[in-house]
Amino acid sequence: MVANEQYKLPVSMVSTLAQPNLKLELHCISFSHYCTKARWTLQLLGLSYQEVNYLPAIHIPGILRLQMQFKRAGTWQGPVSPTASSKSPAVTPCLAVYSEQGMPVGLLQNSSLISRYAVLRAAALGNPSAHQLYGPSLKLAPSVQPSRQHSSQDSSEDSNGFDEGVSAVIGSDELYKAVSELELRLAWTMGVEVRRVVYYYMLPSTWLCFTLFHRNSSGMQRLLSWPIYLACRLLLPKVLKITDRTAARGRQKLLEEFDHFDQLLWQRQQQYLAKQQQQQADMATATQQSASLRVTQPTSSSGSTSTGTTSNTNSSASNDKTLPYYLCGDHITAADISLATLAGYIIGVPSGQLGTLWAPPVTDLPPDLRSFVQGLAERPTGRFVQDVWRVYGSQLMVAGGQAPEPAVQVHSMHNTCQPGCE
Repeated sequence: MVANEQYKLPVSMVSTLAQPNLKLELHCISFSHYCTKARWTLQLLGLSYQEVNYLPAIHIPGILRLQMQFKRAGTWQGPVSPTASSKSPAVTPCLAVYSEQGMPVGLLQNSSLISRYAVLRAAALGNPSAHQLYGPSLKLAPSVQPSRQHSSQDSSEDSNGFDEGVSAVIGSDELYKAVSELELRLAWTMGVEVRRVVYYYMLPSTWLCFTLFHRNSSGMQRLLSWPIYLACRLLLPKVLKITDRTAARGRQKLLEEFDHFDQLLWQRQQQYLAKQQQQQADMATATQQSASLRVTQPTSSSGSTSTGTTSNTNSSASNDKTLPYYLCGDHITAADISLATLAGYIIGVPSGQLGTLWAPPVTDLPPDLRSFVQGLAERPTGRFVQDVWRVYGSQLMVAGGQAPEPAVQVHSMHNTCQPGCE
């Protein structure tokens, strides 16, 4: 059962939203799909950040050390919003925000909260399209608004700023509600069960899983990737409750979730096709009216006929930098990002090296997992996820820089799919 979730920002982060020179660090488990979700959001909104990557288990001392740094500065007193994926105090992704002088401003440990912070910061910095991810109603609770006059030094050195409390991030329109509902559903179901099922098959596959750890690490962590893998092989099934029974239940839940999103995407497809048909009908009517005017109106001295109307033959053309339709409206939202990133591994994307991330090709997966992945990849939801990765993913996986405008050409969506088709 998915419960409502409240998203809150520390006042120290609210008061510095509009400051141009904040330094953002995204602390990640290298191949975590929740971390990929946060990475995509920051990149899509053009927010510059640095990425700090850990292997599983190694992230715990790193995150705890980070928390102590912010606690000593008076800008962290615990998570302000719980996460769906973990009860651990060292959960990732973790976004650390510093002032221009390097003083701690705030710390966030929830991918959905990080996404909302990123939207608010991008909007405060003047990004006109920042609110497309959640809709125009996303805002801070009226009690606290960002101040452009608040200095970064004040926010980092005055511990009373955080002690004043937190500010809720809210939204009121139907788009925000729809996006938030899907985002939370995906966090509690798709994200959790994909991780459980993939680990269930991958951890016993010694060479493949070690390669995953080794290729997604560097420096000392890479040197220690073998013992780290062995420790994770022993500990992760206990920590994440991975057993034969829970893995079987996870597979069933994933099938049910794909049923749900297959149906939702079919509905969106029908709305898109109906809109296209209406546009074509309108164009045909406009063409007939134009032809009628050419017959009844006299020609000018130059021999041309003035119709008073023009027809844009490309008005119904699909932009090759977008998809024909999305989960919630006519543009990408946080719901699409959540589905694409949290379901990616279970349909075989990414595959190989993509930015800083390496994932095994589908052909290298254990047979039972490979069969399951290939089956889901052929479903409407699987194909939609592949299309989102094809159009956006390869460019959004470039860590730590300005997000380029998506420029991957879209392939045709599968317009003949019906709910549940294989």
